[in-house]
Amino acid sequence: MMSSTTLATELKKINLETTEAPVKDAWALAYVKYMMESELMGLSISPTAESVFDTSKAVMVTALNGLSTAKTALQGTQLLVAAIKAFWVSVLANAATIWIPVPPLVPIPVVLPTALLTPAAEQALAISLASVFTANMTGGLSESDSVDAIVAVLHPANAGAIVTQNTPPTPTPLTIV
Repeated sequence: MMSSTTLATELKKINLETTEAPVKDAWALAYVKYMMESELMGLSISPTAESVFDTSKAVMVTALNGLSTAKTALQGTQLLVAAIKAFWVSVLANAATIWIPVPPLVPIPVVLPTALLTPAAEQALAISLASVFTANMTGGLSESDSVDAIVAVLHPANAGAIVTQNTPPTPTPLTIV
């Protein structure tokens, strides 16, 4: 099960006093480590899934382009929401190879995103993150406290993500935890 502690621990390892490229890479790697704890229908991540996350990590890194020039809470929010969305699109495109039971079930269920980040969910996440980023920028918080505040918004938005098993006639909602 995904843990907010894992995400916070990994994000706190990021050296913010460096160039943009290593920060983006470290952020995406933290997200991969966080996702490696996820489960779908009680299925843990496949032992070989970490390499499947390479694509998701790469799209997140690309979506974070401009991170070092984001000077406002809104700019940072827009980049992070876009990066999370890109990451999830990539993850869910590979869901059948990520959450495979060992030994595999036959047939392996095909899992497709239904409402990855609906416009309403995306807007709610952006509003929450913008508020946290503003507070972090103006509140004189430590890096550790700032990360904890960001994770407090991100974890509930990610844990409990809903995908649908595409099994006619009635699709079944499945929760990623």
